[in-house]
Amino acid sequence: MTTSVFTALLVCCGVYFTAASRGFALRRLPRALRSVFGGKGEGEGISVYSALCTDLAATLGTGNIVGVAAAVLTGGPGALVWMVLFSFFSMSTKCAENILAVQYRGRDCDGNPLGGPFSYIRLGLGGRWEWMARLFAFACAAGGALGLGTVIQSNSIGLALANVVGGPSTKNLFLISVGITVPAALVIIGGGRRIARLAEKLIPVMAVCYLAACVLILLRFAGRIPMVVGDALHAAFSFRAAGGAALGHCISVGVRRSVFSNEAGLGTAPIAAGASRGQDPLEQGDAGIVSVFVDTTFLCTLTGLCILVTGAAEGQGTAVDASAAVWELGLPLSPGTARMLLSIFLSLFAFTTIVGWNFFAERSWLFLFPDGRGLGLYRVLYLAAVFFGPFLAPEAAWHAADLCNACMALPNITALFLLRREALAHMH
Repeated sequence: MTTSVFTALLVCCGVYFTAASRGFALRRLPRALRSVFGGKGEGEGISVYSALCTDLAATLGTGNIVGVAAAVLTGGPGALVWMVLFSFFSMSTKCAENILAVQYRGRDCDGNPLGGPFSYIRLGLGGRWEWMARLFAFACAAGGALGLGTVIQSNSIGLALANVVGGPSTKNLFLISVGITVPAALVIIGGGRRIARLAEKLIPVMAVCYLAACVLILLRFAGRIPMVVGDALHAAFSFRAAGGAALGHCISVGVRRSVFSNEAGLGTAPIAAGASRGQDPLEQGDAGIVSVFVDTTFLCTLTGLCILVTGAAEGQGTAVDASAAVWELGLPLSPGTARMLLSIFLSLFAFTTIVGWNFFAERSWLFLFPDGRGLGLYRVLYLAAVFFGPFLAPEAAWHAADLCNACMALPNITALFLLRREALAHMH
């Protein structure tokens, strides 16, 4: 499946649920923010807030920094506008899949709630769709261990920190690998509850610190904000986008960046939602709405504005260089200090993705093997991939991740369509 077809399916899913619910997610956003940050929920499992943080742990990654820079470089400033606009459609998708995750969920071998696409496919669609539920669970477990949760993330950390500690020598990469793997092992061995507790504590701190850095940059370049916003809006809706890119390419880049930023439709968020103690499906649907808002609508927008006001994308060959230029030009720090600070943020974002994706992968493993057999071996393989990630070229991992993503999204989108009435019954 090509990336364009994969993206088109996610786009159609978001547009359909937005239209069918008459913009429910957007209308619900203010109440969803109050619900998620104010409610605790009752019962077994992790809290609704912890489920949101676990979801954000996996989706908030280097893509929120480097990925936005890549979108601006390839699609022009108009791509940022389309990225934000489509995030409102993604809210509807994530709301729908989280609702189904709570409505159809079972129990794991320890009696904890176990939900996600595999559960609402099996319980909502019946036994003849069992193969599709197992396909999703296998693809999620494989995708976590082979690419998205391990090699790609630890490789990103290796690249980010190697330049700070003196270059990508074998000794430096070994020390970085140990520094990544040991903390990851301490969290992962503790299971889902420890992952959720880490996400609940680390994600807010990361988000606030990153927000503070972005706000400082925007305050220093406040006079340029109206101009760059006007340029971005003009590029987004003109027939010739900035940089000579056609309007269609500008839209494509922005929408693709949006759907891959928050993973709406991929099926990961409902796994966290299905593990929550919330009993009301709509309560967890609120968490899906807030997740997309925080990840894409808010943080990616701030990143994009910082890139535009500092002019960091001009003359830069790569997204990594553009991201570094933002902090060097925008913060009142020396270039070396600014790069080190960016490397720390990139490493923290990538680390939370490692532990967040492990949560999704292990829940999928428990669906495939309800008695929990082989889970210890899976953790060893997962951590081994994390350890060797900095030494490997990530291209093969990206290809494996793309294949696993397709094998997750196709069953999930199919189930969302077949169970659309159940989801839309709550979205009114």
